[in-house]
Formats: sequence, structure tokens, C-alpha cells
Amino acid sequence: DSLCQWMKEHPDAHFVAIETKDTETAYATQELRNRMKKNGVTYTGMALRDLLTDSCDYALDASKENIFIMHSDRLNNVRVVLPHLTRLQENGYRIRIIGQYSWVKENIGIPMVYTSVFTATEGRETYEAMWEKYYAGSHVSETPRYDLLGYDLMKALIGRLQGAKVINGLQSDIHWQQVGAGGWQNTNVRVIEN
Repeated sequence: DSLCQWMKEHPDAHFVAIETKDTETAYATQELRNRMKKNGVTYTGMALRDLLTDSCDYALDASKENIFIMHSDRLNNVRVVLPHLTRLQENGYRIRIIGQYSWVKENIGIPMVYTSVFTATEGRETYEAMWEKYYAGSHVSETPRYDLLGYDLMKALIGRLQGAKVINGLQSDIHWQQVGAGGWQNTNVRVIEN
């Protein structure tokens, strides 16, 4: 819901969802679309084939920033549309995509918005100090490690079972909030723009 809140804070944006009949790739973004509907965020659907044939002007708004909801969370499935989005930029449209954290290392050439639980990009000095404490050396990468996220998640799960509501991890701080009468979710998810 952090991403939906970000969307509501950008009334100057026009959201465009790339649609495909391939249910395997469509499923990856269906959850986001459901949350958008639940939160009152509107979007325009665009058939993938229309984007690939450069006949998609009907779904765009030249007066706003067009933010694309991709048809897959796998970069290899998305690469085919990137040249077409670049062409739209060249034709004067303002374009951005909702991407995945894992795409940050790639040079996709299009501005991106993504959500992350990682804290490594914020408070870098604190992160480096914690890293040195645990590993007796400097962190050599600009991106967090997934195995350490697993460590933080396990620490958070055990902490939650013991009643803790906030867990300070090495790479991610987890803030628990109960969803209705059901399970718990991490509310410390940040929307990052680049």
C-alpha cells in the first residue's frame, strides 16, 4: 500500500498498465492492480501488442507523466518493451516505469519507481558501521545482499513471535502491523524514485 499511497500523492501522473493474455506474466502485476483499485487509484489499460507496434497513443496523456505498470516482474520479459518506451520519450512523452528493486543494477535508460525494505540506501554511515561490526570489514557493494535480508526476516519472525513490534535488522528494519484479524505485515516499505 506504500506504492498506492505514493500514486495518490502524484495527481499529475497518468498510470498505464501493460496488459497481456499470458497469465503467467500478468499474475506478477495483478496484485498491484488489485491494490490500486482498492485504494481508488485509476489506470488505463494498454495491450502489449499496441505498445510493440507503436500504436498506443490512445492510452497516453501528453499533459502528464505516463507511469507504466509493467506486465511482468522479470526484467527479461520487460526488455522487449524498453526500446518502445524510449521511442515514446523521443516523441515528447514523459515516461517512467514501476520496476523492481532487482532492476536497479541494470542500466534500463528509463526513470524508475520501486519499493524496497532495504535500508542500505538511507543512513549509509549507520549501515556501514553495522556491517563492520558483524563482518570486520567494509561493505564492497552499493546494493544489499539477499542472504542478509533473509537473516533480518528470520530475526524479525522470531522477534514477532516473542511480541516485538519493531525489529532493527542489519539491512532492513521491520515494523509489524496486524491486518484486520489476520496476519501481520511489514509497514516499513519505502518507495524509491530514480
